[in-house]
Amino acid sequence: MIIFEGGDQLGKTTACKRLVEMVGDQIPAWYAHMTRPVPAFNFDRDYVERMNGHAVQDRFHLGSIVWHNGVMNQAKLRGIEHHLDRWRSVIVVVYTKAVRPYEIMLKQNSGREMFDPVDIVRANAIYRSIVERKHQWNPHWDIAIEIEYHDGEWYFINDAILQNIADFWLERINGIESPETTSTMHLRTRLHREAS
Repeated sequence: MIIFEGGDQLGKTTACKRLVEMVGDQIPAWYAHMTRPVPAFNFDRDYVERMNGHAVQDRFHLGSIVWHNGVMNQAKLRGIEHHLDRWRSVIVVVYTKAVRPYEIMLKQNSGREMFDPVDIVRANAIYRSIVERKHQWNPHWDIAIEIEYHDGEWYFINDAILQNIADFWLERINGIESPETTSTMHLRTRLHREAS
């Protein structure tokens, strides 16, 4: 299982769907999306029941920390992480440091998302705190992707970045232990576009 977490309109869904295409000849991967949980959703048991080794999951457990204040605690988080580890899962966190351009983009596209732009920017700040190891529970992640904005242009996740992610995930699934699959990776989108 590979999970993409992060703020809205930063390219997670597009990246997930493209990743399914890229690995489709190697594993039977499919796209799954975590919508807003129903009131009866159990924030530990129901996550475990949704885990599957070949899912490319758009949002998952970190969303409960970011969007649903008070439903997750550190003990529940560690339990979910334990199960994800048993599935050899990879957790990708997508965020941006370009806060002002992000606010503008969200306001221009207002109405396309479940949440208000102010809440989405706040969520992005929480995802960033997770990547920077500043969140109080220090949630586990494997790959962080900084979506960059430069000279009026957004640099989103491209195929070169997705290939790095696919390689990392396939090695993890196949139990290949290497420095790459046992440590974290931090990718910047502008850097990868200019290098490819």
